[in-house]
Amino acid sequence: MPEFYHKLQFQRKMLLVLMLVLFVFSLLGAFSLAVLAGSGLDVYAAPWQERTAWLFFNVLTLVAGVTFVGGILVILRRRPTVAMLARLVERRHPELRENLTTAVEILERGAPFNPLEEALIRQVERDTEAIVFRTATLPRRLHPLAAVFIVIAAFMLFQASQQSSLYSKASYHQRDRLSGQPTGLLVEPGDAEAPRGSDLTITAKINRWERDPHIVLRENGRDVRYPMMLDEQGNGQFTLFDLQEDTAYRVETSSLRSPAYTVTVYDPPRLEAVKIHLEPPAYTRRETLEFSKLLDLFPVEGTAVTLTVETTPRTRTSLRLGEETLPFEGSISFTATKDTDYQLTLVNVEDRKAVTETYQIDVTPDEPPVADVVDPAQDTTAQPDNILPLELYAADDFGIARVELHVSVSGLPRRPREVFTARGQGEPLLERNFLTQLDIPQFGVEHGDVVSYYFTVTDNREPVPNVTQSDLYFVEVLKDLDRPEPESGDAQGGDETKKKEIDLRALIVELKRVIRQTYRTGLLDGEARTQARQELGADLNKVQTESRNLLADIGQLLMQVEGGEFFLMMNNALKRLAEAEEEINADRLTASIPFQEEALSNLVQLESFLKATMPPSGGGGQGSPSEQPNAQSEGEPKDGEGENAMSMQQMRELMDKLNRLAEDQSAQNQRYERAERFSPGESERTQLSQAQQKLGQEAREAADSLIGEADMAEIRHEISEAVRTMQAASGAMEGGEAAQAAKAGARASESLLNAAGMLDEQVRQAAAGAMGQLAAQAESLAGRQAGASQASGEAEAAGGEGEAKGALREEQLALNEEYARLMAEVQRQAVEMSDAFPQAGEQLARASREATQARTDATMQRSANALLYGRYGKAGELQGDAAEGLEAFAEGLRNARDQVPAMSAASLQKLMDRVAKEQQRLTQGEQKGGSPGEGKSGESESGQPQAGKLGTDLQQAGKILKNDQLTELGERMSAPTGGGEGSSEGAPGEAAALLNQAQTILQQYLRQQLIEERVNYKRQSAPPPDKYRSLVEEYFKNLAEEP
Repeated sequence: MPEFYHKLQFQRKMLLVLMLVLFVFSLLGAFSLAVLAGSGLDVYAAPWQERTAWLFFNVLTLVAGVTFVGGILVILRRRPTVAMLARLVERRHPELRENLTTAVEILERGAPFNPLEEALIRQVERDTEAIVFRTATLPRRLHPLAAVFIVIAAFMLFQASQQSSLYSKASYHQRDRLSGQPTGLLVEPGDAEAPRGSDLTITAKINRWERDPHIVLRENGRDVRYPMMLDEQGNGQFTLFDLQEDTAYRVETSSLRSPAYTVTVYDPPRLEAVKIHLEPPAYTRRETLEFSKLLDLFPVEGTAVTLTVETTPRTRTSLRLGEETLPFEGSISFTATKDTDYQLTLVNVEDRKAVTETYQIDVTPDEPPVADVVDPAQDTTAQPDNILPLELYAADDFGIARVELHVSVSGLPRRPREVFTARGQGEPLLERNFLTQLDIPQFGVEHGDVVSYYFTVTDNREPVPNVTQSDLYFVEVLKDLDRPEPESGDAQGGDETKKKEIDLRALIVELKRVIRQTYRTGLLDGEARTQARQELGADLNKVQTESRNLLADIGQLLMQVEGGEFFLMMNNALKRLAEAEEEINADRLTASIPFQEEALSNLVQLESFLKATMPPSGGGGQGSPSEQPNAQSEGEPKDGEGENAMSMQQMRELMDKLNRLAEDQSAQNQRYERAERFSPGESERTQLSQAQQKLGQEAREAADSLIGEADMAEIRHEISEAVRTMQAASGAMEGGEAAQAAKAGARASESLLNAAGMLDEQVRQAAAGAMGQLAAQAESLAGRQAGASQASGEAEAAGGEGEAKGALREEQLALNEEYARLMAEVQRQAVEMSDAFPQAGEQLARASREATQARTDATMQRSANALLYGRYGKAGELQGDAAEGLEAFAEGLRNARDQVPAMSAASLQKLMDRVAKEQQRLTQGEQKGGSPGEGKSGESESGQPQAGKLGTDLQQAGKILKNDQLTELGERMSAPTGGGEGSSEGAPGEAAALLNQAQTILQQYLRQQLIEERVNYKRQSAPPPDKYRSLVEEYFKNLAEEP
């Protein structure tokens, strides 16, 4: 075949492909435009339902498909032939005339060709060699750029249609149809059943498109639309009230529509009548109650509840009581024993269910009775022939049935004695104070026996009564034994005896606490009993350990007294404690109590005999049980014993009281000033006088609390002066002299403030002294520990001897005990100082904490152990380390002491006032032309010039405050000057300058004090720092006080 024929055939194929491509993209563009047009109507006209969009999209797709098939068929049928392309080329190239067409027809007819035809074909071949058939055969109306534009535009339109709302709605609807479940609009409950006359809430959850739900109800054969309310989550809600017939409904939004649902109405089972009968226990004397409807119940514990119901025919009934379901017919009974709820469920033969509301049953429990010992309400002592009166307060919510007194003598229980028993059917006894007595001679007690007693109160609860046990109390039976006179020449031995007696009283106190805890633990059960029993065993073991340590410490001394009887007494107590611990570990708590009480009796006897046999250390003495209600705990001195000095806490409380009285007096003075201006009547004057008398009485009580306090005489004098002027103010006000009352009241207020200021200084001095003493003790202990280390080194060098080993170890043990006491005192002071001087308390706590972390106590104990085995070299090293730790501890205590202000705010203010008066006196002297300090007005009571006396005080204050400038000012002011010949004309000016400088320095210190007080106030009003908690807990845990 000639080349031109092949080219025409290729162009024929390419034109067919091009036409197909252009047709397809044109159809795609038209389809996309239709989709976008529909989306425009959806967005800007009215939203389309998803189903409508889906139908439109499917119809459009169907039309596009039909058009596509038809177009393809048309294109295939009307595709150009080779001859048609040849004629198109001849029109583009007229020089070919019709030779190309003729040649194509000859070639399509096929061989054989005659010579003329062959010549024609060759001629056409030559003529078409330069012709480009690709352009020559392309129709003029089909420009290449237009074709490219059609393709690009169709593709972009198709992409836009994919993002259109119409396409999205159609896609969502198609997916819902394929899955069989709607996802855009979820309606609950959908098809449902509801009891006749009930209400049903329909909820529509809208997941896409507009949130404008409407419900369409079928009413009387036509659809009625109602708007639905939107809740907080954007869900539609609509309630069908009082349903009486079946209801068809559907939910619609602008773009979504749910399927049609039906609510089927049925006749539920129902309660025709209800009766609730409450029968309280007979012993409660409560009335029987009946109710004719379901409601919350409030029965007494043990009440019999009977529920009777009448229902529609052929209805099954069940009662849900808490977690339990109880079927019944007609009526059901149960006993109310605990709080719960109840609900009735009704089911008919069609399995239709009706459930009532849930109602509460709030049971009023029969509480255990109250048993409170009113008198003596504490441990006490008695002679063997005493009769101890007892008073018990008992009460119960429904009635007391029996009261018994339980007594045990040194571990031997006695038969309970009946105090009260209810008899007859009269009104129950709800409360009473029972008076009885403890006839001690009746029990055949001896000196040193311990009588323990408690009451049990039983109420009238049935069938099992409640029993309450009162607190346990102890009576130590002690005779008056003759005590030997103290031996002044044996002071050291007396001190050792005193120490051991105090330790013995602490053991007694702790053992009493353990016995009480044993009684309480015996009333527990389950896991609580197990845990409490473990703690009880640990506490009792601790008492044994302390007792053994004490016996090891004083055993040799006890063997030398009364032929070793005291040693056997202590040893017997240890045996009884060991037996008690075995019983506790075996969970036989009741069996352990006699052993514990016998051990307690031995300790009390031992303590009593030691007091009577051994000479007491001068002025001291062993603690004894308190005999006053709510008195201080055992081991603490009673009023009148020991030191009479007030504690720092007592002084702070008194200072707060004085400040409050001063504020109240200032307010009273303001009332006097108003009375002076407005002339009050007699009744108002009487009220003011009585108010002043009340303040005077409180001030008098404050003054009386300082009786016997030698170092408080000046403070007591100031308070007494305030009381005197208060009385004068009261008398003046009652006589109508308001001006005189105001003057007297002002003097009283000033006296109270002076007393509070002096007391503030006393508190500061007490704190500084206490911490200085602690630091001195620590320094002394460090020095002695260093000496012990040196002694151990010398013993190591000498080879060591048995006697030396024992002496060195005894010395080290004494140092260990002294360090333990010092640490306990530091912890106590840290707690007490935390209120008055927080910075000092914090520094004390830090010193204690650092000493604990350094394990100085453990090092000292290890050194004692090393001495026990004769390892002097090792002991010397450990003692040296302990001495360094003690020196660091002493340094920490000195730092804490430095945190206490050198001078109180009141002292600084008082000194500033003296400086101001001296300035005023100096100014007046200059105005009169005289010299300061000259004449009678310039002399103090001691004859020393006032400036010189003030200079001496400023010099002393400078030394206290460690301020060299103030000290120098005081020295210059106290130097001899005055009106003699040595005075210069510039002396008044120089004195004024010195006073101004002194005032400035004092103001700075006073301002700092006030700032610190404000910070302390904020600290006290804020939660305590965490670092104090462990210290406070450890301190109170170690207190051996009577419960």
